[in-house]
Amino acid sequence: NSLGSQEAATARADLAQQYEAASRELYQPILAKPVNPDGAADVQAVLARLPNSVKDRIDGLVQRLVQYEGGGQPPTEAQTLHYLKMALDDTIASMKREGLGPVETRALMKLKADYLEALDKAIPGYQQARQTWSGIADAEEAFDMGAALFTGSKRPDETAAFAKTLTDSQRAFFRSGVRDGLKRALSMRDAGGDTNVALALKSTEKRNV
Repeated sequence: NSLGSQEAATARADLAQQYEAASRELYQPILAKPVNPDGAADVQAVLARLPNSVKDRIDGLVQRLVQYEGGGQPPTEAQTLHYLKMALDDTIASMKREGLGPVETRALMKLKADYLEALDKAIPGYQQARQTWSGIADAEEAFDMGAALFTGSKRPDETAAFAKTLTDSQRAFFRSGVRDGLKRALSMRDAGGDTNVALALKSTEKRNV
């Protein structure tokens, strides 16, 4: 059945178009403008609180982002601050996967929140751009959570609780993900060659999500 695959491809393409539009229409214009000096000073004050070990990781990632995102062209001041935000996000996520303790995690998350507050002040329009991007990312997460329902990577009760928090738009992506995940589960074949329908719908919890 190719219907589920076509729907999933359409959902993914829609998300990609939304990301591209947000980048072109929101981020690119505001990152080309001068930075608010007061906000920039607040940003630097927050960055000064970073441990040297974290700074080193962030600086290396920013250099790579300049190459990846800007083709090696010198970034504007606003772009540099944006790259620092992206690098801080990735660095915290990586350190958590590496076993960062809860106390240091909370400290870095507080520092990140302070950085975002300063960044919103430093770059006019940045907060709106972030909110728009976050909305797209939430829709993408909804699709992925739906698709994972039949993989066993998420508990059905966890997925059901997540589904209750979704907006109507996010729920549409979630359902697309569920249908795609179900199609994939139904396409699995056991040793005898029979379609393993029981695997896809083996629990009442999954059917009720």
